[in-house]
Amino acid sequence: MTSSTDASSISKDELILIFRTGPVIYEYGGSKVVRVSDTLVLKAGRGMTPGEAKTQEFAYEQGVRVPQVHRILKAPLPVGYEDSEEDCWLMLMDFIPGELLEQAWPSLTQEQRLGLTKTIAQLIRRLQSVTLNDLPPGPVGADDDDVYQGPYFTHYGAGPFSSVADMEAW
Repeated sequence: MTSSTDASSISKDELILIFRTGPVIYEYGGSKVVRVSDTLVLKAGRGMTPGEAKTQEFAYEQGVRVPQVHRILKAPLPVGYEDSEEDCWLMLMDFIPGELLEQAWPSLTQEQRLGLTKTIAQLIRRLQSVTLNDLPPGPVGADDDDVYQGPYFTHYGAGPFSSVADMEAW
């Protein structure tokens, strides 16, 4: 962990070292979240994409209470069970203290669960109502030659598409 709370003052090499050796506060699938300082965390791994960071930035700008993203970078990180490395994306963001929903959920009353569900539905509606002026189809923040991955595309990905009509015709 570093004592710095200024995201811009932490070098790329320091962030890589912190990711490799720092305290892991959450891990799921191919990604983990590591504590950088009292106010910052670093998320990285195979499952992390620049689109995730750009989407989080977008949600933050729309007033959704998600961690503010400070930096997105790519670096070689250890993957799997061997000493192999792979280029992975890292996202440096604010740490928001609190209990994880997956831990809190079992102890919530039905009324509390319903309230949370309604709040999340309102946030989704708010984000869906935002006008996206002239953005191309595909992941938020994708480069022109990025392959689209996710539940609506094949395991191998699809695209890029030059227009919504091209994507719909796919």
